[in-house]
Amino acid sequence: MNEIGEINIALRSEKVKNGAREWNISTILSIFQVYFRKSMKLTQIPFTAIDWTTVTPEEHDGVHGKALWQVVRQGNVRVRIVRYTPGYLADHWCEKGHVVYVLEGEFTSELKDGRTYHFAKGMSYIVADGVDAHRSSTTEGVSLLIVD
Repeated sequence: MNEIGEINIALRSEKVKNGAREWNISTILSIFQVYFRKSMKLTQIPFTAIDWTTVTPEEHDGVHGKALWQVVRQGNVRVRIVRYTPGYLADHWCEKGHVVYVLEGEFTSELKDGRTYHFAKGMSYIVADGVDAHRSSTTEGVSLLIVD
C-alpha cells in the first residue's frame, strides 16, 4: 500500500461532521507517522526538546499583515510555530509540502485553482511538494504548527 492509501484509511476511520472531517489528535498523529515514515526520512536526529519561548521569531511581510515564524531545523526537517497577524494575506503561492495543524484561531487556505478551505483550532491539512499551490489568509489571526 502506498502513502496516500494509508492516509486515506486513517481518514476514513474518522467521523464526518457537517460534510467535513472531524479531526482529533490521533488522526493528526497518524498522518504525521505516515508522512514521516514514507516521505521524510528522520535520520540522525537526536531526541530534541524544544522550548518555543526561546526561539526568536522571524518576520515575513504578506500582502497585508505579517507572518511571524519560530523555526527549528533538524537534519532535513523544519518545524515551525507560525503566527499570522489579523488581516494577513500571503504574498506568494506556496508550492512546498507541509503538514499544518491549527493551534489557535482560524484561517483560509486558497488553492491556485480557486478552491478554498477554512480551518479552525484542532484542524489540519497535508499537501505534498509541488501539488496544489496554496496561500493563506486570516481575518482575526492564527497560530499554526507546520512541519516540512
